[in-house]
Amino acid sequence: MSKFTALLYKDFLLLLRDKAGLLFMFLMPMALVLVMTGMQEGAFSSHADKHIALIIDDQDKDTVGVTITRKLQQESLFDVTVANDAEKGMTEERLKELVTQGKYLIGIYIPDSTTLRIRDNAANAIEDALPHPQNDDSTDSTDTVTETQIRIYIDPTTERSFRQILSGHIRLASLQVEHDIILDEISSALCKATRQEEGSVDLSDTQNIDLQEIIAGDDTQNSMFNAAVHNVPAWTLFAIFFIVISFSGNLIKERQDGSFARLMTTPCSYFIYLTSKLAVYLTVCLLQFFLIVAMGIWLFPVVGLPEFSMAGHLGYCLIVVVCAALAAIGFGMIISTFATTHQQAATFGAVAVVILSAIGGIWVPTFLMPKFLNALSKVSPLNWGIEAFYDILLRGKGPQAFMPKCALLLTFALICFTIAVLSKKKELK
Repeated sequence: MSKFTALLYKDFLLLLRDKAGLLFMFLMPMALVLVMTGMQEGAFSSHADKHIALIIDDQDKDTVGVTITRKLQQESLFDVTVANDAEKGMTEERLKELVTQGKYLIGIYIPDSTTLRIRDNAANAIEDALPHPQNDDSTDSTDTVTETQIRIYIDPTTERSFRQILSGHIRLASLQVEHDIILDEISSALCKATRQEEGSVDLSDTQNIDLQEIIAGDDTQNSMFNAAVHNVPAWTLFAIFFIVISFSGNLIKERQDGSFARLMTTPCSYFIYLTSKLAVYLTVCLLQFFLIVAMGIWLFPVVGLPEFSMAGHLGYCLIVVVCAALAAIGFGMIISTFATTHQQAATFGAVAVVILSAIGGIWVPTFLMPKFLNALSKVSPLNWGIEAFYDILLRGKGPQAFMPKCALLLTFALICFTIAVLSKKKELK
């Protein structure tokens, strides 16, 4: 036991003397989680927080124009200005000019008699569809469908997502109006066909489909996805894996200055030597986790970011952290085994961790990645870790869901340890 204690003391001293390594392991991840959460929160909440300047010229002044204007005014994403309130005698060319000048990002022009054309088209279509007496000349309808076009002028700087949202709102409002008009015309046609009193048949009371959003998950208290719930576990994993630089560097340094050879000549087994290193860096990983979580809980709300919550799942999160730490330590061991200098280990370790984190969904969530990167992310140990955190924090799953990812991390760690130990034993012989 005294040998192990002495080794622990030595390893902690080596760690504390590495001031640059400590900065990399603690301050850099804390700065990254704060900066990246702020940046991504702005992107994730852009639809809710931005107000797009929009001007609408309703020349229809009937059901279609009134409905579309009301729908857009109810949507907090758009700052709607009615054309007549901006300028008297607004024309379509003037509206287009205002958008071109950048005074409004979006301009909507609803032509005169839009509702009337929709109503006429519906009435003609229904009349043609109903059977007529054989001697009735009206069976050969000469009515043609009148095209109805709502024109939207868009500033080139407007994001594509906002254009899609706007088009969706306008289509939804237009379809609702068309639906109501068609039902009115069908009701009127049925009254005429059955010789009933006008208004005795009313199909407008038919029940519309109601959409209900339900967050899937076993835990009804599970969080919604936001920048905090992604970045706190994501950058914790990044910090954990970034210890490979310090860990592999210390192993190489002891090998180069002869400390490792002297330790192996004393009654100290290679197993105790590795166990000491593992205990020290596992402690470092746990400290990183608690510091970043503390930032998410107490600092984020102060600077206007969403508060991070583990929803009472600290124990499950610690299991993932320990498994990820073992995987990172094993990765550091295998780097130190094949690197001959500290510079080689630092360069390869840093590049490897950045690549694994990038494809693993740390920098950007995997659902935002192209398909080939999304598929490639499955080979990254950091992806196994972040998916395990998602199972716990978002999906409300238990051990049966996240433990397979932890098993992958432990398998990765075991493979790395095995290769490193076998190589070292061969070298010691």
